[in-house]
Amino acid sequence: MQRALVFLTLIGCGGAMQNWPDPVLDQRVTELDGRVEGFLDAMERSAGQASGSYKANWQFYSQVMGELEGLRHRASLRPRATEMVTAIGAVHEQVENLRKAHESGAESGLNRVVTMQMRPFLREKIETLYRKTAPRN
Repeated sequence: MQRALVFLTLIGCGGAMQNWPDPVLDQRVTELDGRVEGFLDAMERSAGQASGSYKANWQFYSQVMGELEGLRHRASLRPRATEMVTAIGAVHEQVENLRKAHESGAESGLNRVVTMQMRPFLREKIETLYRKTAPRN
């Protein structure tokens, strides 16, 4: 009887721990948020300059897309991860929209108007992702 209680306790604790927030995922989302915000600020400042062109910044998109794929993979391994995976996919989609806008700007890059239009959509999707990684009380 005592062994059965210990076993059930361990199973119960293990199940509860699986639903706890993932601090690594939370940290990586925070870092990604900072990178995206910093990039948008830099693109506003360098609009119309060679340093702000898509050609000079394509690697940002490649890196962020890779980071998002890593986040999606990590999140997919968690129990009941569908909402988080969907939220990561939504951020991925907005970054791809930003990439397309940047690429269409050619040498002039992303101007302030474009970044002001794109920022709220990215912010909304990243905030949704924060809510999915936040501790639940």
